Amino acid sequence: MTNKKIPTIVGVLILSIGIAVSLFLLREKRIFSPKAHTNISPKDIRISNISDTSFTVSWITDEITLGFVKWGRSNINKTALSSQNTKSYIHWVKIEGLSPSTTYSFKINSEKTEFDNDDIPWEVETGPTLTVKTKPYIVSGKIATRKAAIVYVTVSGSSLLSTTTFQDGGWIIPISNARTPTLTSYVSINENSSLLEIFVQAPPEGYATAQIYPKAAKPVPLMILGETYNVKYYSNYNFKNITDNGMKEIPKASIILPETSTKSSKFNIP
Repeated sequence: MTNKKIPTIVGVLILSIGIAVSLFLLREKRIFSPKAHTNISPKDIRISNISDTSFTVSWITDEITLGFVKWGRSNINKTALSSQNTKSYIHWVKIEGLSPSTTYSFKINSEKTEFDNDDIPWEVETGPTLTVKTKPYIVSGKIATRKAAIVYVTVSGSSLLSTTTFQDGGWIIPISNARTPTLTSYVSINENSSLLEIFVQAPPEGYATAQIYPKAAKPVPLMILGETYNVKYYSNYNFKNITDNGMKEIPKASIILPETSTKSSKFNIP
């Protein structure tokens, strides 16, 4: 009887431990679910537009989410919202009002879930204040997409610049703000030889890359999100042979008004 009781006792003990562990994991919500936050997790996190007083945090998600950035110096107690202000696949957050040559920490909040770098906040150091002013130089273009996209640009290996597209897919970036990777000086731009490398993110529609020189990038030819590659959609454009697109300035917007209209005040004053 003793030999029969011992396996039974061990079995009951193992079963009890298993139930206790399961209840603990359920309470702590650590059991893997089908989603396991993968669809809302920030991916391809990039830091761009670093200056002496600001920087930009951007990322993408596998499904449309609402996200923002929590940031600060010693305490991460400030919030910066995404420029989309709505649920989206892309997220682009500009953090402003900073001090030069100062380290800041941040975390990303996606659908009320906080993400960081393996339990450690990400860190960014702003650049020094530069007294030498550069001549304004702006490039522009258009992406054939039905949704918002993030456009990244580097100039001859500069620090990363970025922006988001307008509703019609258009974009504008002042490349004269590009700094060297050390952030200690502006990049010297030669419109005929300084290579622009462009990367476009527009999930779930796809991605596109291009290379072009500044002289021909006003605007950059239309970029279409294209062929299938490794489950994602990529198009790779080489515009380096284009020397001039014939345009001397950034296109200006125009508004067409009705031919007939009634000129009257819209304010009702007693």
